[in-house]
Amino acid sequence: MSLPKHYYSIGALGAALALREKTELKPFDKSNLEKEISLIQEKEALPKLSLDHRKKEVSSLKENCELLKDGQLIDAYLGIDIGSVSTNVAVIDEKRHLLAKSYLPTAGKPIKVVQDGLREVKSKVEGKVR
Repeated sequence: MSLPKHYYSIGALGAALALREKTELKPFDKSNLEKEISLIQEKEALPKLSLDHRKKEVSSLKENCELLKDGQLIDAYLGIDIGSVSTNVAVIDEKRHLLAKSYLPTAGKPIKVVQDGLREVKSKVEGKVR
């Protein structure tokens, strides 16, 4: 792996190179930016996040495997969240009921952990979901 000397500017350099081919460029207009900022400030904001609301993490939610009846297939959706600390794999139904989950430490091996998580949820829902 190599890290360019000015790695923090790569995005700006890419934008500049992409615009190099444009024939019609518009100069920067500060008033347009001010209009956008005022529109954002006028919008109603969501409540601020708080550490007190951390009780609803996926790892603490109960699986509803009883919703999976033998011989009856239901539509389900798979979600994967790969983080630097943990990896979550979840299967939910159309009503957002949690059918199966896997919570594993990523441990610097995201591909292997996702494979393990997929195997874990597969063992719980195999033959019961589409």
